[in-house]
Amino acid sequence: MSERKTRMPGNEPSDVASRSMRPCTSPSPPNRSTRVPKNILPKPKTRRPAITTTLVFLIPIMAAVGPQLPGLGPLFGFRIGALLLGAISLTYPPPSHGSPFRTHTLTLSILWMLIGTILSALAIDTSAASRTMLAVVTGIILILATQRIAAAEPRALDWLIGGWIGSLFVTTPIAIWELTTGQHLPNYYRATSSIASGLPAATFFNPNAYAIYLLAVQVALLWHYSQSRTTRGRVLTIAASALCGFLIVMTSSRLCVIGFCILILTYVLVSRARLSRVFLPVAVLSVLGWMYGPVVADAAIDLVPLDVQNASFQVLAQELQESDGSGARRVELNKTSVWLVWASGGIGVGPGNFGAAVLALDPPYNTGAILSPHSFIGELLSEFGILLFAGFLSYIAAAARVVFRSNSPTKPVLISAFLAYIPASFANSGYLTSSTMWALAATLVLLISKAELRTP
Repeated sequence: MSERKTRMPGNEPSDVASRSMRPCTSPSPPNRSTRVPKNILPKPKTRRPAITTTLVFLIPIMAAVGPQLPGLGPLFGFRIGALLLGAISLTYPPPSHGSPFRTHTLTLSILWMLIGTILSALAIDTSAASRTMLAVVTGIILILATQRIAAAEPRALDWLIGGWIGSLFVTTPIAIWELTTGQHLPNYYRATSSIASGLPAATFFNPNAYAIYLLAVQVALLWHYSQSRTTRGRVLTIAASALCGFLIVMTSSRLCVIGFCILILTYVLVSRARLSRVFLPVAVLSVLGWMYGPVVADAAIDLVPLDVQNASFQVLAQELQESDGSGARRVELNKTSVWLVWASGGIGVGPGNFGAAVLALDPPYNTGAILSPHSFIGELLSEFGILLFAGFLSYIAAAARVVFRSNSPTKPVLISAFLAYIPASFANSGYLTSSTMWALAATLVLLISKAELRTP
């Protein structure tokens, strides 16, 4: 008979004691001979010089300030900054991934500089051609430099957008000072000029140029709004947008007012932003009602420039029929641009030579002695010819293909900006020598490059 051992309830070993009697096993030391392959090691983060961040941020500000630097006088800070960025971009490694849009940008840049150099040697006014080509080459360097830097520094676009918003804080106090005092900076308004004394121009050479710049700031604000994650940030962005709209109205640039309305409404429809569904359409409709409404309060209408007060469709149609109206002048100037292309055999009259060609060739159109094209398309087509214009249209088609195939948050901003600048491209006297236009072009190129990363 086997003896069965029984344990009393108080005699079983505890869990702690039983675990303490188990053999203690420690993990074997790692084998130092085994190494992780280099291709799966995380890449060390490299810190770029702060000068890159500073220059990218300052580019829109220097473009808005113009050739006058505070304390330094007539020194073109924008061009110096663009050339420095071009040199710094060479220290960045070339992009590791292929980009068809980057190839399109480089191809158009080479074609533009090649055609511009040849036409400059054949131009009537070689001095004007040299000045225009200097602006074009500087702008192209800026675009290529920021595109290369952004491929290695994803936050380069944020730095550039921050610069646009910062430039608004620089130019707005000057515009408010102009509106309240009736005085202007000496870079544009003359002492004998009293016709446009109530229109703000800030640091720009005329109110239309200032309005086009404000439209570019609004594009940056839309991108900032789409990236804001807090209610406070979005409310502040909407307030800045309202400020831009107010200042555009006060410049009396009707084409830019229309562009601003197109920009906001298109963004609301395409992006379906929740907060903007209420506030932004109401703001835009209020502006439209202010401009085109049959009944406007006398106290409010006195604050608006006369050109904006008369911005009804009937008045605009009447101006197109009158030979001395602003709209009719622009129509005649665009006809002149097409005529100059024909007169030059399709090759163009040369960079910056629209005025010289008008005086030398005497086109059969009444331009009112105006020697600037007042249209971006007319300027590009008449001065650089059909070949470059075809290359530019091909580039726009490539950019549109990237944007419409992408699911990036940049898509609503880019579509809105393209539609808004259709009327705005007829507002100013010239575009190719404008620093803000090249800064805007660099910003749009970075937005398109960002959209290309999310293209299936």
